[in-house]
Amino acid sequence: MTGTDRKKYFSIDTPFGPCTVAFRKMPFRICSVFLPGQAVALPGGRKGNGFYGNPEGPAEAREAARKIEGYFKGEPLKVPVKWLDLGALTPLQRKVLMATAEIPYGHTVSYGTLAKKIDRPRAYRFVGSTMAINPVPLIIPCHRVIKSDGRIGRFGGGVELKRELIALEKEHSRKGEKPN
Repeated sequence: MTGTDRKKYFSIDTPFGPCTVAFRKMPFRICSVFLPGQAVALPGGRKGNGFYGNPEGPAEAREAARKIEGYFKGEPLKVPVKWLDLGALTPLQRKVLMATAEIPYGHTVSYGTLAKKIDRPRAYRFVGSTMAINPVPLIIPCHRVIKSDGRIGRFGGGVELKRELIALEKEHSRKGEKPN
């Protein structure tokens, strides 16, 4: 592994705690998103906001950080798919995640609905297991996928964070609606 292949990190303070992103510089790819409340060991035990390894960070990483900060202020989070490192996933897992990425801000769908969307109507458990290994939550919004009976379901950042993210999006998407 060369020096340019090593992962770098940035961390952002959010209302729910720090959110940390691991990325590669060349070519730029986001490898992982660690949600608030998830343990992440940063090089040298660093904590707090900022870029680790390079105070500036590459332009794409700075842009991703800005977009994630904006998300926690109520802005939809849109990051180019080409910035995501999904190479460790199977083609079907990537298909599930790409379908998940299309769920509109402020909306939720069931695991079953997502399974139908990928033309695998009985694969709702597969959809759930794919959500559990999503390397880039928030960017690919697996928190928007819930059980068919309306219950919240599991989430890597915890059920309470999932509820909070859904509520944050619903609140901000309502603010953008025009009155009738």
